[in-house]
Amino acid sequence: MMEKQYGTTNNMKLGTRIPGRCEYLYVDIPSHRADTLFVRAEIPVGFRQKELVKEDENYIIVFCHFKKKYEQKFLECMADLERAMSLEGHEDYGDFCESLIGRLSKEDYHLRPRKDRCALG
Repeated sequence: MMEKQYGTTNNMKLGTRIPGRCEYLYVDIPSHRADTLFVRAEIPVGFRQKELVKEDENYIIVFCHFKKKYEQKFLECMADLERAMSLEGHEDYGDFCESLIGRLSKEDYHLRPRKDRCALG
């Protein structure tokens, strides 16, 4: 039997136009459990001003960016986050992540720049 690999289903790398920078989305809880892991690992992470949330959902989708040199540490934090969720009683975290991230990966979703909007009048 294969040992579970933590941190492979709770995040997704996004494209970026800025050389030397990584952008990711990841699944967290509203109290931002991953933040403590980033501080402990000494990763300077920047966040978008908005997160994806859904009423009656236990999890949020967070968008972040950091220097490429921290990517391996970030992925280690994602593994630690998944382990922590399991230990802290979030039994459905893994299934939620697999369903959401798996769907996003398989269905070719991608971020694009906002299109300019024309003002009427």
